[in-house]
Amino acid sequence: PEWGTAFNAIHDGTIEEKILRMFKSKMKESGAATYLPDIPILKPREERIKMRLVLGTHSSHGVEVFRTVQRKVEQEAILARHNIRSESSGQSSLFSDEQIVDFETKSDGVGCRANLNKASDTLLQVVSANPGIPFKRLAPSVMEQVPVRETDIKSLGIDLRTAGVLQFELPNGKRKPVEETKFYAAK
Repeated sequence: PEWGTAFNAIHDGTIEEKILRMFKSKMKESGAATYLPDIPILKPREERIKMRLVLGTHSSHGVEVFRTVQRKVEQEAILARHNIRSESSGQSSLFSDEQIVDFETKSDGVGCRANLNKASDTLLQVVSANPGIPFKRLAPSVMEQVPVRETDIKSLGIDLRTAGVLQFELPNGKRKPVEETKFYAAK
């Protein structure tokens, strides 16, 4: 009943982002889901969002699977949109389908540079708020908020550790964090 007050209390973001934030908050409050990652589905012929797909799950593995599938869906959508543009313009492309997908996903998509930067900030925020958080809880918390995969988070962790921003111990013989690796902010 007090949705208007809660909505107006959110000062940053578009109307859609505020609604999505409220929706996710209510889903978590009700216990319906622990993690709520989402992906925008674009209209094939326009540069605008047609709908948003939200996964509500209690499974950390489900979040990883969701982001992996998202990456594949993005690649197919890029090709479909490119083919529509090529057909409507009547011009053929100088680039192969693989080159087009590679270029587009590097600028926008799961694991792109912008999302890796956002994931790095999110990872640091989660670790600061939860010192000693194990990787098995850290990874889905970051993947829920940012479209990256678990392998991206492991690499970010190593980079942030090398930069002296994070602290964690790797098990003998391992080069990347494992489920039980505990993360701390550097002192």
